[in-house]
Amino acid sequence: MKKSVKIRLIVFKILLEIYKKSSNFDNSYNKIVKKNINISKNDRSLINNVCLNSIRFQFHITTILNQYLKKKSKTNQHILLLSAITQLIFLNFKDYAVVNDSVEVAKKIKVNPGLINAVLKNILTNKDRVAKTTINHNMLPKWFNKNTKKLHNTDKNIFIKNFYKEPNLHLVFKNKLSLKNFKDKHFKSTATSAFIIDSKKINYLDDYKKGNWWVQDFSSMLPIFLSPEISKKNILDLCAAPGGKLFQAISKGSATHANDINANKIEILKSNLKRLKFNSKISNKNALYLNIEDKFDVVLIDAPCTAVGTIRRNPEIFFKKNTPDIISLVNLQRNLLNKACSFLKKNGIIIYMACSFLYEETEAQIEYFLEKHKEFSMLKFEKIKNEKNINMFINDKGYIFHVPKNYGSFLIDGFFAVKFIKNV
Repeated sequence: MKKSVKIRLIVFKILLEIYKKSSNFDNSYNKIVKKNINISKNDRSLINNVCLNSIRFQFHITTILNQYLKKKSKTNQHILLLSAITQLIFLNFKDYAVVNDSVEVAKKIKVNPGLINAVLKNILTNKDRVAKTTINHNMLPKWFNKNTKKLHNTDKNIFIKNFYKEPNLHLVFKNKLSLKNFKDKHFKSTATSAFIIDSKKINYLDDYKKGNWWVQDFSSMLPIFLSPEISKKNILDLCAAPGGKLFQAISKGSATHANDINANKIEILKSNLKRLKFNSKISNKNALYLNIEDKFDVVLIDAPCTAVGTIRRNPEIFFKKNTPDIISLVNLQRNLLNKACSFLKKNGIIIYMACSFLYEETEAQIEYFLEKHKEFSMLKFEKIKNEKNINMFINDKGYIFHVPKNYGSFLIDGFFAVKFIKNV
């Protein structure tokens, strides 16, 4: 089999696996690519790029195909066309190579090769017009639109505009001196962190082995950065791995206990703690059954959620055949909030966070918690002096809530965070 055909067949298999089994991208990619040990690093990178962009542009391409197909395409046919059109229109691969190889793949997966050839050539005759295809929020999954009814149209338009753009790599530093000493030509610093402008392997960046920084999305950094009151406190992180918020707390001089249900993630957390020269108590338990006699000043809940705020990093969220079990996730989040109460001292603080902007996982959880726990009140995030650009992420109600958007010239994830204080 010709190498280029083999690569495009692998792309097809990865996309099919994600769609049919609702698996995440990394698992499907690693599973299928590992079976093909002779694939070079460059080819692996190409496969990764085509797969992710095929998923990111799925709504654009569905819109395009509706103009060229008389009836809805079957799964295998649709996924093959999805990857082919992505290569032709959005990645600007060589036309003849994409068309010819896609026809060969069609033969191997029992899809009509003549249809594939005809559709792709018809699209190529209108390439410039097709490339300008736009989408609107009505094209997004029904479950998403249902749970974003309360979202302002402006926010929805921002989300759509940024949907297919990958966010920038972002580093958080142990202290301002570490940031000051960071030397890499591919970055632009903020007051406390750095956006990496050009994509590079993380462990090639300056000071990785020295443990002066860690990778953490800018949005994910905000809740702890905007909570100076938690410095030098005793902190329990119920869902700690991979550890970004925990590391922030430690860098503020806090004593920490890190817990996570996932054993593999705990090992990654331990490795990063060692690299950063940080110390923390660690447990690998289901947070709902965690028993600790100690009481804490602060409990962090980075809750399991739909992760729609990270949709550009994990575009398969909208690609999977099965919709996320939002009801189960919401119930888990509520149980974690209830559990957190038992670990708090008087005047203790819960910081509840989710990489989501769905109403049920965010603002609805504020309403639920305050109704159920009369001994708590919401504690507003306070604006920090000389941090005007970061303070703007605190809304009028005093919590953090935003969709995936631009921060200056950089792209950041959507995120939500709220603080509750125990008054008795």
